[in-house]
Amino acid sequence: MPARRPAGEPQPPRRTQFRTTRHERGKARRARHPAAAYTKEAAFVFWTVPASELPIGWAEAERRLAEQEKKQAQKQAEKQEKGQESERG
Repeated sequence: MPARRPAGEPQPPRRTQFRTTRHERGKARRARHPAAAYTKEAAFVFWTVPASELPIGWAEAERRLAEQEKKQAQKQAEKQEKGQESERG
């Protein structure tokens, strides 16, 4: 049992425990770690490569990513053209 304080002596401030929601903790984490705000944009890309070409260098990875983005942009453009043609026709 803790010792009693003499009369007239001020009490130390009490610690209060605040409960936070997961959302609030996530916001606080993103504020402390700005890069964490961009993790939703991350993607994993897999390639099939012969063992003789391993390891892949960063330049090769960037080239492959650019190639893949170009293909996706072309597909998206074709999709939009088809949508516009169907609206007209």
